[in-house]
Order: sequence, then structure tokens, then C-alpha cells
Amino acid sequence: MGLYVGLRVKGVVKKEFRDEIKKIEEYGEWKKSKDIKFKEFSKIERANFIPNGAYADCESYSKYNKDTGEWDFKCYINYGLETINAFIKLIPYFMEKIEILKSGFTGDVDNVVDEYNMIDGRICLSKSYEERENFEGNI
Repeated sequence: MGLYVGLRVKGVVKKEFRDEIKKIEEYGEWKKSKDIKFKEFSKIERANFIPNGAYADCESYSKYNKDTGEWDFKCYINYGLETINAFIKLIPYFMEKIEILKSGFTGDVDNVVDEYNMIDGRICLSKSYEERENFEGNI
């Protein structure tokens, strides 16, 4: 079965990338992008599973509005930690706003996760799974 890593993203794509992201959202083919950074990302193993990778026991989806740039997706990638970490680093390049950014291992990505924020164009870890394990109380 393997070790699956989940990714949950909800945010707004910058205007200049909305057409490219629409194609990627539909087909998951980063390598066909005209953008050099997207092409570089496509060389990472399993990059084409973002945003459409799936795990049988968990819900995956992708909703994108090219007009507003709103992109909301959840996906899972088998042995995908390197891929997801590379994607998280790419986010400030093409997204102007992040509402939700979470990653976690097999299971529901909304429960056992690391959570991130984007501050001044940089991705910052806001809450890690290790912190949650040591938390006494409800999350």
C-alpha cells in the first residue's frame, strides 16, 4: 500500500498564472506549462499527482475558478513527501493568498497535519503535528 502524504490547499492564484493553473488543474501536467518554474517542479517524481492524486480511503477533489483565481483542493500522493514539500515552496511564486495550507501522513489530512501560513510572500509553519501531540486539550 505505501505511505501516503496528504495536501490541502485553499487560496488565490495570481492573475498572471490563472490560465496555466487552469490547464494544470484539469490535467495535472506541470511539464506542459510554459512557465520555467512549473517545468522545474514537474521534474520532481509524482508532481503530476498535484492536485489530482488520490487515496482510496480519503476524499480527494480540486475546484478552481479561473476568473477569481480561487483554488481549493485536497490530494494524496504515495511516498509524496518530497513532492509536497517542493510544492509548498513553490506556492508563494504563483499564489497571492492562502486560506488553508496543510500536509499530513496517511489518513484524513484535516486531522493529523502540519499547518502553514503565507506571510509577506513566505511560507511559514504555524502548527506542527509534534506540537499537537503535546497539546493537552481539544484542537
